[in-house]
Amino acid sequence: MRSLLARPSKRTLVIAQVILVFLIAGGLALIPILDERSFNLQRITFFLLWYAILASSWNMIGGYAGQTSFGHAAFLGMGAYVTGILWSQAKLNPLIALPIGGLVAAGYGVLVGIPTLRLRGPYFAIATIGIGEATRLFATNFDDIFGITLTKGVTGISLGGPSMPNVDAVTVHYATIVVFVIVMLVTMWIRAGRFGLGLFALNMDRDAAETVGVPTARLQVLALAVSAFFAASAGGLYAIRQQFLDPASMFGFDKSIAVVLMPVVGGIGTVWGPIFGAILYSTVQDQLTRVVSNPYLPSLMYGVLLVLIIMFEPLGIAGVLARSGKYVRKLVRPKDGGP
Repeated sequence: MRSLLARPSKRTLVIAQVILVFLIAGGLALIPILDERSFNLQRITFFLLWYAILASSWNMIGGYAGQTSFGHAAFLGMGAYVTGILWSQAKLNPLIALPIGGLVAAGYGVLVGIPTLRLRGPYFAIATIGIGEATRLFATNFDDIFGITLTKGVTGISLGGPSMPNVDAVTVHYATIVVFVIVMLVTMWIRAGRFGLGLFALNMDRDAAETVGVPTARLQVLALAVSAFFAASAGGLYAIRQQFLDPASMFGFDKSIAVVLMPVVGGIGTVWGPIFGAILYSTVQDQLTRVVSNPYLPSLMYGVLLVLIIMFEPLGIAGVLARSGKYVRKLVRPKDGGP
C-alpha cells in the first residue's frame, strides 16, 4: 500500500505533464472540426492560450530567475509590429514572419538585458519600466524620427486585405495551439534541466551561486532572450488574428502589469501556475469588459487581488492545490503500522 502511495519520480512527473499538454492541445484542436461555426469558442480559446503564452514567457525570467520585469509589453509589441510590418509591407506570410518577430525581440532582450540584469530587485524592475515606456515612445514616433511611413504613430496600422497573404481563423487557432505547446515544453525543459537549476540557484542566492561557479549573468540574459521570444510570438499571433495594431494597446503598461499578475496569482516559479493565472485572468477579463463601463475598475480589482494573493497565499493557486494534495495524501495514507 505504501509503495502505491509513494511520490512518483521526477521523470515520471515530467512525462505525465508532457502527455497532459498534448491532451489539452488535442482537445482544443478538435473545436473547429466538431463545429465549423464555433467562432466564439475559438475566440475564447485564442485569448486563453494567448494569456497563457504571455504568462509562461514572463515566468521564465520572473519566476525561475527571480527578476521581476515590468517591461514585457516592449517584447509583446515588438513581435506584433515586426510580424505586422513584414506581413503588410514585405507581403511575407504572417506565419513565417511570426518567428522572425520573436528573434528580433530576443535580440532586443539580449541588448537591454546585458546592462539591466546587473541590477537587482527594485532597481531592475524600475529599469524595465523605463525600457517599456521608451520602446512605446519609439514605436509611436518612429515615422517622425526616420521620415517614413511604417508604424503610423498613434493612428495604428491595419493588416490584412486582398493584396496581402491572408490566414483564416482556423489556421490562427492551430498556430496558437502549436505555440502554446512549444512554450509549455520549453518551460518544462528549463525547469527540469541544468539551465533551470542554475536559474533557481541565482534566484535563491545570487552571490552564493556565483561563488560555486554558476554563470549567473549569462543564464539571466539567455532566460530573458527566451522569454522575449515567446512574448513576441504572442504579439505576432495577436497581430495575425486582430489585424490591427497601435502603440497604446500593444506597448501599454497595462499589458506589462497583466503579464506579471497572471503568474503571481497562479503560482510564480511553477510550470502550471501561469496557466491557472491565465485561465482566471482571461475569464474575469472577458466578463468584466461586458458588464463594467469604467475602464479603471478592472485594474483596481486586479491590484486588490494581487495584494491579497501576496499577503495570504504567495504561491498562488498552484500553492493552494499543492497544499490540498498534501491533505488528501494524509487522509488516504495509512498510519505507521497500518496495512
